[in-house]
Amino acid sequence: MNRAIRILFSIASVCLLILTANDIQAQGAELVSLELGTGFDKASRAVANKLPVEQATVKRSESARMVCATTLKSAGKTYIYHVWLYRGDEQVASATEEIQVSVYDSEARTTEKYSLDDLLNRTEDLRELKDVRAALVIKLPVGTAPAFRTYSVKRIDSVPSLGVWECRVYSAEEKLLGKQAFTVVAE
Repeated sequence: MNRAIRILFSIASVCLLILTANDIQAQGAELVSLELGTGFDKASRAVANKLPVEQATVKRSESARMVCATTLKSAGKTYIYHVWLYRGDEQVASATEEIQVSVYDSEARTTEKYSLDDLLNRTEDLRELKDVRAALVIKLPVGTAPAFRTYSVKRIDSVPSLGVWECRVYSAEEKLLGKQAFTVVAE
């Protein structure tokens, strides 16, 4: 009888742990900080050449790139999205051509293509944007930690890149966690 009670208690404990883990995972990630810069030092896990919001400009060149580094507080494994939006003046596609968005899953290392309209209709804050010319979405895994750091890099050497850019961070539930804008200028 005692053995049956211990087994039943063990099963109940495991079920409680599974339910608690699912509850924690559903909570997602909380943004602690969002930094933009032109480089990332992997050894120190710090953004190099941070751009203060008041002076968030970078010159377009062959080696130009922007790094969006996020620090997140997470009670369970989840993921976030870095959404790079180009809101500049240069035309990316002709009026009849549908603009494609690349969605890169950094864990699976796969890329899928979607239309820009599909992306902009996903959440309320994206629906209000009418001047987006191009976008790139990067899905990043987030581990359990009080300060989990992850980053994505966007090269800005292509022709249609002058003007305003923005990096937005979304939770797995597609809730906006933070955003920061920068401007690309000619060399």
